[in-house]
Amino acid sequence: SATQRAVAESLFVAMNGAARALGAEIVAAERRLGADFASGTVSPAALEQQTTALGVQYGRLRAIHLGAHVELTRHLTSAQIHRYAELRGYEHAPDSDAPGGHAHGS
Repeated sequence: SATQRAVAESLFVAMNGAARALGAEIVAAERRLGADFASGTVSPAALEQQTTALGVQYGRLRAIHLGAHVELTRHLTSAQIHRYAELRGYEHAPDSDAPGGHAHGS
């Protein structure tokens, strides 16, 4: 429906904006880590702190992406949810990595 389309577009715009902003932070943190590592002077503690922080940021990025999918399904009918899952590749690979890097088991 037109309402569903508007919701999907709004969710995409919000997800895309949040993901891009966080992505820029991740790129900057990766550059700092790379420079620190390349200098040969990074301490084990600093290395642990930086890689742990990056892990958290990557987790947040994944949550932004998957959260948009979860929210979208709240606005779909059962038949649309089933078709959405098929189009995302989930119906054909419940126990393996689905396209897009995330599988949803049954």
